[in-house]
Amino acid sequence: MPAERDAGFDPDPTVRSISAGGADEVQLSGDDCSGFINYSAPDLDLNYTTGPYKLYIYAKANTDITLVINQPDGTWICSDDVSGTNPSVEFPQSPSGNYNIWIGTYEAQRGSLPEATVYFSEKAPRW
Repeated sequence: MPAERDAGFDPDPTVRSISAGGADEVQLSGDDCSGFINYSAPDLDLNYTTGPYKLYIYAKANTDITLVINQPDGTWICSDDVSGTNPSVEFPQSPSGNYNIWIGTYEAQRGSLPEATVYFSEKAPRW
């Protein structure tokens, strides 16, 4: 589900609901962050044009989730347990481009995948 956004979200935050998790275990070295995602396709794509503010991407769910992002420059970042079991990433100087975003579950899921809410904002998370 692509999201086209220029700096200046309206509304801020912009919110998307998705099913979290997948069958592929991912672990990024140096990030102490792992989880289960569907690696073959991101849950969301954010095509973002940078502006004067920070970019925040964060997620909430009723289960332990992780946030995995492939940044426009090809580098990866992962977040886990920033607010309780919810992840958040702050980009002080976010580059313009496409952000591939996965919401993973900390543990492998059996049956249906849990629902999660993803937020895109230029304001700090409001947990």
